[in-house]
Amino acid sequence: MTSTVQQAAPLHRDAVTAAGYSAIVAWGWFVFASGPVLPLLGLEMGLSKTLVGLHATALSVGSVLSAPLLVPLVRRLRRWGAMSVGAGCTGLAAVLLSVGPLLPAGGLVLTLGGMVAAGCGGTLLTATATAVLDGHHGRASGAAVSEANGAGSGIGIVAPLAVGASVAAGLTWRPALLLMLPLALATALLMRWVLRRDRQGLVDASALRAAPTPAHGEDGRRIPLPRRVWVILAVVMTGVGMEVSLNTWSAELLRERTPLDAAGSSAVVAAFALGMTVGRFGAVPLARRWSSSRLLQLAVLVLGAGWSLLWLSTLASTGWVVPAVVGLALSGAGAGAFFPIGSAWLVRSTGGQAERGMARVSIGVGLAAGSVPFAVGVLADRVGIHLALVAVPLLLVVVVGSLAVLWSRAVHD
Repeated sequence: MTSTVQQAAPLHRDAVTAAGYSAIVAWGWFVFASGPVLPLLGLEMGLSKTLVGLHATALSVGSVLSAPLLVPLVRRLRRWGAMSVGAGCTGLAAVLLSVGPLLPAGGLVLTLGGMVAAGCGGTLLTATATAVLDGHHGRASGAAVSEANGAGSGIGIVAPLAVGASVAAGLTWRPALLLMLPLALATALLMRWVLRRDRQGLVDASALRAAPTPAHGEDGRRIPLPRRVWVILAVVMTGVGMEVSLNTWSAELLRERTPLDAAGSSAVVAAFALGMTVGRFGAVPLARRWSSSRLLQLAVLVLGAGWSLLWLSTLASTGWVVPAVVGLALSGAGAGAFFPIGSAWLVRSTGGQAERGMARVSIGVGLAAGSVPFAVGVLADRVGIHLALVAVPLLLVVVVGSLAVLWSRAVHD
């Protein structure tokens, strides 16, 4: 990490790029719609914040269960097939979440099962799409992955607004969440179309089986992933934990600590997605010139500033809406950088073991996305959501420490 500026790598977008972007956009709708939906689902079902947070844990379970199956599934179904299965799982999740609260008994089992399905779908969509973009764009992969996730958070601006509008119109949150179904179908169809146009970008099964794998040496033994991969993974996990916690609980914070009602607080969460979109697209030109470590240092500063403004604006029981929304947007701009920048950095550090590295990312992200929001929910039941969100700056300390370790070992792009 002795140098933070590098020669710009051109980013050439084509059909394969569009395929990777579409998978992440579909996942983005579910993530940003389910964020404000879960507290509303909890109110409808009479759940405690702990049980609402348990849905994030169910998402984690799905991610962890599906991650070991990623490489075998890609080998069997090819990358387009794996992404199509992921889209189907996420569409199923939207249906189960919508139906569960309507049942007189067993609704919680269905909604938790839906989040498990979503975790499986999200892993297949994001991990495979990231591997596709990394292999297709080379040195520009950081910019491509960041732009893809920017598009995903861009669709996330619309998702909370759709939830809020649907609730305000008396239609409940279900129509907004069920828009995941046409998005999932469109993603699967695009995967199929791109496969016919460009097999090299999506890799067919025979080529993948025949290709030599850098995961094994000449003696057949598995080559361990470099140590720096695990430190970068810690950064990604911590960043995702903060991102999902803010996406899940910011609507509840605004509903409890500002004059906004349920519909208004759900819609305002779009500010978080807007911040993520601006941050991720803003990172695209920087990722072509700056090292990943420098970009993540900037993300820490932006997220810290945004969280501080959000938290201070809601100190009183009737907080200030405008500063809180600005803080939420800044928080999104900082939090949004961790997954795309960190995961692209991790893949580049695996020595050509892209799927294997992304499988580890999927497990780590699943654990973080499930445990951190759940822990915040448990704390919120005891000390209130405002004080529980102090977890965010505590996790920022973990990120700073991990980046310091990478700096001390002179790990750079």
